[in-house]
Amino acid sequence: MTVEVSEIQAPSQSSLLRVLIARRWPGAIAKKEVDQWDPDIAASAGLTDALNNQEIKPDKFRELYAKELKENNSLLAWLGKIAQGSGLHLLIDRNDKSSNLCAQVITYELEK
Repeated sequence: MTVEVSEIQAPSQSSLLRVLIARRWPGAIAKKEVDQWDPDIAASAGLTDALNNQEIKPDKFRELYAKELKENNSLLAWLGKIAQGSGLHLLIDRNDKSSNLCAQVITYELEK
């Protein structure tokens, strides 16, 4: 299984499928930098807002996001098939605190 993570603002030259992990499209990023984007892969808007407003800490965010991800199991299964096949490159938005945390949870869940 191959999973790489990098910031979309500093894309690598990876040949793996590039999947954006963000609820909202990052400004000033060309669509050609991403192969796939489904906002539902990222944390819900409510959970992201709670993190950004410091209503929850990162550890609690990861716990709650893992629950959200398991409820949307088809997306995690899809990412797992890609990671086991041709490989997966998760793109995160450095301006979105939740993006990196989501990538951490996805990577952990895929490696289980």
